[in-house]
Amino acid sequence: QAYSSVLGKVVRLFGILCGYFSFTQVLMEWIEQPPNRTPSEVAQLKRIEECRSVIDEMAGHSDLGITTEHSRLFDQMRLTLDLWEQAVVSRY
Repeated sequence: QAYSSVLGKVVRLFGILCGYFSFTQVLMEWIEQPPNRTPSEVAQLKRIEECRSVIDEMAGHSDLGITTEHSRLFDQMRLTLDLWEQAVVSRY
């Protein structure tokens, strides 16, 4: 466990990160194709940025005993966020 200044509370290392990745989001914008960025897309991009901040913060906590395996997982999470962001941004 560690304190997250991003979230303002003590969090479990992977518990909070799993919360970001363990839901299904269907963006109606991808089906309806509105001409401008929608509130839902803005919220998704904000959530992606928040998750990046939490990953970076947790990766930097030396007292959590981060292993090479953890570092690889963090890298995979960052890549997933990059792809997710690219998918949202490429729509408009």
